[in-house]
Amino acid sequence: PLQVTLHDRVSLGVTFRLPWARMDVTATQDVPNGNDEIFLGRANQELSGVGIPGVLLGISVRPIDRLTLSAAYRSKVWVNLDGTTKVPLGMTTLDVPTSSRWYVPHMIRIGAAVRAWRDRFVFSAEFKVQMHEEANEEQFFELDNILAPNTRAQFNWQNVYLGSMAAELWVAPRVPIRVGISLGRSASRPATLTPFSPPPGIQLGVYGGFGVRAGPMDIDFGFGWGGGPSYEIDRDYPLCAEADARTSGAGANRTLEASGGCRGSYDVDSYFLSLSATYSFGRPDVSSDPT
Repeated sequence: PLQVTLHDRVSLGVTFRLPWARMDVTATQDVPNGNDEIFLGRANQELSGVGIPGVLLGISVRPIDRLTLSAAYRSKVWVNLDGTTKVPLGMTTLDVPTSSRWYVPHMIRIGAAVRAWRDRFVFSAEFKVQMHEEANEEQFFELDNILAPNTRAQFNWQNVYLGSMAAELWVAPRVPIRVGISLGRSASRPATLTPFSPPPGIQLGVYGGFGVRAGPMDIDFGFGWGGGPSYEIDRDYPLCAEADARTSGAGANRTLEASGGCRGSYDVDSYFLSLSATYSFGRPDVSSDPT
């Protein structure tokens, strides 16, 4: 990230993003047996790749000394993934070259922060929109072997709306501690839900962290948990059907729709860790004042 102070009360920032992704999946799924038949078997998929560059743009304004208003925009990017899918074929394993593409959606966020107690305490609130509905309709896996059908995972995700609040307290001139909470709507829909995606409904996040200031350098550590109540599906949707009913086309164009929307109980727990370093050019080393 790069940040420029245009005025005592106005700052602009830009982060250039070059995404890289790796996808490893080992699961029981529909695989061919070499005789134009499909059965359940243990398959392993390893894909990775580099995506197109993107940007994160931000602006912050201080209309008064104690209040900061901010806004940010993150551009949509995608990652082209290549690798291998290993599927059982009789007594042997078939290594199939595989390619796919993963999308990270546009994002807009706005926020406000209020400072108090000689700038040693900060309270902030934020609202964020992630535009999954436009970016994450499906993920298509192209398998380069006539014995293995291509796979399409239908998402039909919806936009995520998320609100959050956080507080920071400087317990020592060089040490801040932080806590936060977020509440938002999951992108998933019941008709395409799989065990690999968060269940529909409200998801909660709880976060904590601390930092250390060493002259112009800030070192910060954060951790968090995300999850929500389990989601019950009481009927099978159309994608929860036998493999033959989800297969279309022939030869190299044969495509298997990934199973989803099956009845059952779904829940997920996610854990996060973060480590960052920020260097501020021209900032004096004033150990008695955290500002």
